[in-house]
Amino acid sequence: MKQTSMFRALFLYAMAVLSQVAGPVVAAEKEVTFAYQDMITPLRLLMSEGAIEKETGYKINWRKFGGGGDVVRAMASGDVQIDEAGSSPIATAASQGMDIQLFWILDDIADAEQLVARNGTNINSVADLKGKTVATPFVSTAHFQLIFALTDVGVNPKDVKILNMRPPEIAAAWERGDIDATFIWIRFLEKPSRMERSSCPRENFLERGVQPSTESWLIANGLQPTSPS
Repeated sequence: MKQTSMFRALFLYAMAVLSQVAGPVVAAEKEVTFAYQDMITPLRLLMSEGAIEKETGYKINWRKFGGGGDVVRAMASGDVQIDEAGSSPIATAASQGMDIQLFWILDDIADAEQLVARNGTNINSVADLKGKTVATPFVSTAHFQLIFALTDVGVNPKDVKILNMRPPEIAAAWERGDIDATFIWIRFLEKPSRMERSSCPRENFLERGVQPSTESWLIANGLQPTSPS
C-alpha cells in the first residue's frame, strides 16, 4: 500500500532522528508518544488499522489534543516526542526557543478554517464581528486566520470579544448561547448536529494576502522520551 510505505518511511526517519537527539531509549524501547488533532489526514486510516505499528515494530501511544497550542506545550514538557500541529503553534514554539525540528509538511490548510455564526446574530461575514463574541483556540492557525481576516476588512481585533476555547468548549458554549460565532476548522463544525447556524461565505484568505497555513509533523530535539506509567 503506497500510503503505508510513505508513512512507514517517514516514521522510521523520525525514529532515527529521535534516537540521535534523545539517546538510545527510543531505539531500545521502540515506544513513542505521538500527539494528533481532530483533522482529516491519510494518517488517520493508518492509525485505525495499526499499520504503522505493524510496519515499524514500534508501540505508538496516540494522544489526541484539542489544538496546536496544547500539542506544543505537551512537547515542551517532554510528554510527547512527535506531534502534528499547524504552522501558527509551530512558529510560536520556535519563537519561544523550543528545540524542535519540522520534518514533514502534511498539507496546506487553505480554506478549511472558516467563520460560522449563530442564527439571529446578523453575522454574515467577518466584517459583522465588531462588538460580537467569537471563540477560537488561541495560538492555532484558525486564530491566525481570524486576526488576518478582521484586519483585512478593517475591523480592529480589539473591537471583537475573542475568547480562547478548545473545540469541545466551543461546542458547549454554542449550546449555552454564550458565543455569537466561532472561527474553527470545518471538520469540527461537521460534528455537532445541534449547531444551528447562518451561512457565511467560505473565504480564501490566500487570495487576499495571508501567508499559507499548513499542518506538519514535528520532532522534539533534545528531549528524553518518557514511558507512560
